[in-house]
Amino acid sequence: MMKKISCLCLIAVFIILSGCESEYAGNVDQVENQGNSEQYFTDPAIEILRSVPQLHVSIQSEAQQRVMAIIGVSNWSFTDADGVVHSGPLTDSPHSLQLSQADLSRVTLYLHYEINDIVLEFDAPPQSLSVTRWNAVYADTQYIGDAVDENVPVGLNGNTISIIDDGYAYVYEIRAVWEQGLAYYTFRTESAR
Repeated sequence: MMKKISCLCLIAVFIILSGCESEYAGNVDQVENQGNSEQYFTDPAIEILRSVPQLHVSIQSEAQQRVMAIIGVSNWSFTDADGVVHSGPLTDSPHSLQLSQADLSRVTLYLHYEINDIVLEFDAPPQSLSVTRWNAVYADTQYIGDAVDENVPVGLNGNTISIIDDGYAYVYEIRAVWEQGLAYYTFRTESAR
C-alpha cells in the first residue's frame, strides 16, 4: 500500500512539473517569436536593454569603412517586466592606450580626406556620450602617462564626430551612458593620405 501511494505521489509531481515546463516553454517561444533581438527584452509597454550595446564606427572614404569598436569597462543592470533586477558584473579592461597594437589595428579607420565625418552607430542610442582622443604614438608603450587627452566635440545629431586629418594617428575612447548603465569603447584613426 505504501509503495502505491509513493508511486502515485511521484506520478503527480511529474505531471505537475511537466505542466510547468510546458507553460514556461510556451512563454519563451512567445517571446522569441516576437522577432526581437537577444539584446532586448520586450514588455508590451516598454523596451529594456538587456546588455551593453555594440558600437560600429564607420567613415565614407575611398571605400566605405566600418569597424566594431572594442568594448572596454562597462557597468550594466536592468529591471525586467516582473520587477526583477538583473545586474551584470562591472567589467574591467585595459585603458584604451593599453590595448595592443594588434588590437588597435583591427579597429582602425583610415582617413582619406582633410576633413572626415565618422559615424557612431550604436545598437541602441545612448542618452549621452563623450569622446576623448590621444595621440596613438603613446599606445601600448611605457609612456602612457605622458599622453595628453583631448575632448572631441560630437555633432548636433549625437552620432558623428568630425576629424581633421593632421597626419597623426589617434586612439579614440567613447563614453556612452544609458539608463541601464555605461560603457567605454575604443577605435583608432590613421591618415591614409
